[in-house]
Amino acid sequence: MLVALGAAAGCSPDRAELVGELRRLKDQRCACKDRGCAERVDAALADWILQHAHEMTKVKGGDDTRALLAELAACQVPPR
Repeated sequence: MLVALGAAAGCSPDRAELVGELRRLKDQRCACKDRGCAERVDAALADWILQHAHEMTKVKGGDDTRALLAELAACQVPPR
């Protein structure tokens, strides 16, 4: 939420904010137990990525980010 508020105010979020928001979305996605939840979080993640695409270069790279994205990818398998 802070990232969205900062962006709305014209402030560019820093790397820590971007990684924190990705981590929050990853945690939500990994906690999904049904397809409806997964689809809602995936839609929120896609929207967030579109809104922050120009800032994503701050997030790329770094072992912490690679691990986070790998965990997110593992959660992308739809729950049954």
